[in-house]
Parts: sequence; C-alpha cells; structure tokens
Amino acid sequence: MKNLLYISCHSTLEEYDTTIFDNLGFNVFSTGFYQNPTAPTHAHLNPLKRQVDQELLAEFKNSNPNYTYGYHTPLVLTKEFVNKFDIIVISWRYDYLNNNWDLFKDKIVLFETVGQSDGNREKQLSEYRKKGVKLIRVSATEEAFPCYAGADFIAGACIDTDRFYGWTGENPTILSINSAIMDRPRECNTTLYLKLTEGLNKKLYGTKNDKLHKSWNKGVVSSSQLVKEYQRCRLYFSLGSKPAPLTYTAMEAMSIGCPVITWGPKLGSFPGLNTYITYKFINNEVNGFYSDDLNQLRFYIETLLKDHELAKKISIESRKTAIENFAISVVQNRWEKFLSSLI
Repeated sequence: MKNLLYISCHSTLEEYDTTIFDNLGFNVFSTGFYQNPTAPTHAHLNPLKRQVDQELLAEFKNSNPNYTYGYHTPLVLTKEFVNKFDIIVISWRYDYLNNNWDLFKDKIVLFETVGQSDGNREKQLSEYRKKGVKLIRVSATEEAFPCYAGADFIAGACIDTDRFYGWTGENPTILSINSAIMDRPRECNTTLYLKLTEGLNKKLYGTKNDKLHKSWNKGVVSSSQLVKEYQRCRLYFSLGSKPAPLTYTAMEAMSIGCPVITWGPKLGSFPGLNTYITYKFINNEVNGFYSDDLNQLRFYIETLLKDHELAKKISIESRKTAIENFAISVVQNRWEKFLSSLI
C-alpha cells in the first residue's frame, strides 16, 4: 500500500480528495481538517471510514504542537516524516511547495491549482513542473491564465450525489451561498446580484456577509440545515467566485435538483480569462438557466418563482446532469487512470 501525504487548503475538497484516495487503496495522512477522520474540525464534513496512523499523528503534532488549519498557518515538516510517504499532494498552497521542496523533490509530487491562479503563480509553477511536479487542474479553461504552466491531469470536481438529493421547491425563494460578497465585488458580481434580485424573496448563506440586511442574509447554518434549504427553495442563483471555473455549491444545488440560474461566459469570468464553466453544464431552459443579460436573468428568476411545475421539470434534468458529471465515481475513475500511470 502506498502512503500519501495530503496537504489541504479547503475542507470540502479535502473530503472528496481523501475519500477518492482512500477508495483507491492509499494510506492517507492529511494535514487539514481530517487529522481525526471520525470527528473532522468542520461540522459540514462527513466522517471518513479510515483511521489515522497514531504514530504519524504524534510525529506531526510534535513538529506542529499548536497547529490549527488556516490559510496563513505555517507548516513544519521534517525529512524523517516526509520520507514515510511515497506521494505528496499539495492543494493550492504554493508556499508549502516552495518552502519544503528539498524534502519533496525525490517524491511523486502533485500540485492542485483548484482553479485559482494568476500570471505570477503560473510562472512559478512552470519552474516546478520542469523539476517533475505534476499539475492537477479543475478545468482545461485554466489555460486562459497568463503564462499558463500546462496541465498533467484535468481532474474536474465532484460531490456526493447520494447525499445531495430530494428537492421539493415549495418555498418560492432564491437561494445563494457565498462568503464576503461585499468584500469581493468583482469576484462575485455583487452589485449585479443585488440589482438582479432587488424586491424578490431571497436567502444568502455564508460567512462575512455582515454588511448585508439581516432579513435575507442568514449567516452560517449547519450542513443538514443547508441541505434542507437547497431542497425547499425554488431556485439557486450561483454567483461564482472568479476566477474559479465552478463552485461546490452550484454542483450541490444541481445534484439536489434545485434549479440553477447563473451568469453566462462573459459575466462569469474576469475579462480576458474565460475560466468560468458552470454555464457549460447547463442546457438553457432544459436543466437550468444562464445569461449575460440581466433582463433575461430576471425573467428566468421570476418565471421559476411563479411556475413550480416548470421548476420540477428543470429539477429532474438538473440532477441527471449532476450524476453524469459530478458523482464521486466519475472523478475517481479519472484519478485511478492518472495515478496508475505514475506508480
């Protein structure tokens, strides 16, 4: 059995990545939210079946006694610890790759870009790719990033379609899930979203949205409650998070069958990048809706809010699309073929 060190950047991505690696027979140790798989540090995560190697965990904690996962948390790794692993998977954290390269260079090293990059990052990754690092992309559209460093594997993204299901849509309300949208107006098209949904029933869940009105800004809820919101709300409006190709929340909504409305290719991407792909999974007016025209988007929203029967038809096709494209088994098959070429 091969030992795999997973260096996490995102709780949901960690859940699905480590699930896939577990299923493929790797002995996985994660530095993120799953150091204790039976009680992950984020409530929305499902417990994993595997058990952590307690000796590895003690060794890790000895080097990182106050370690709490965070975007600015330093990570201390030793040669003795790293040598216990055959494969290193680094999710987005370029600083962890750069700071520990001397420890990693003799291993199989995979770097996940998670769909977020820029010209400077791509230049740096290009140099590491020359040294043997394999670059894992979410979408081929990432080639739009300036100084694109290439791709060794297009993994896509997955969700647990068995967990996200059961839409009813009895509540004629727009649901959106996104964090800090007032602090990220360009990334989320915040001004357009507020104009688009003005005067309509809506709910927004997410962190750091305190500047928004409490009548529809609902803050943070548990995973189980959020699933109920997906199930009950008439439609999901996906703001996206530029330059990310797509978001987990859009995939979750499609899987549950909550009809998704989103931006088209122009509004969904930063000018000149064209990385957004959520709309590519939508056959307009069949399994969801997208447009770059605000009047058209408003028409779609108002139509679904009024027409529950139409929403039901969209819901059925939406879930079919999610299962075909985002099921764990679909992405796991891709990973299995890629990893078998390396080992």
